[in-house]
Amino acid sequence: MIGVRHVDEQHDQALHHLAQRLHAWHLAGVASFLFSMGQGTSIVASHVLLFAQPFMPFANLRHSLKLYAVALEDEQSWQALMKHLSALES
Repeated sequence: MIGVRHVDEQHDQALHHLAQRLHAWHLAGVASFLFSMGQGTSIVASHVLLFAQPFMPFANLRHSLKLYAVALEDEQSWQALMKHLSALES
């Protein structure tokens, strides 16, 4: 269970960081709209991030994209992202 908790914490941290970036880039509204459409958007976003990963010039950015992609794989994760975005917007 400790390994699962660590992964969950790592995913939550990645989602919080992604929410902060979306908020800073003034894309929180767009992200909220897209993710409110349902899980299909999350799956597409996850796959786009995985596809873009090898084309990123910096290792840190590639690693972040991979964390975001893995963190967005399931419905609970994108709902958590929506909660992080809502908290930043209020």
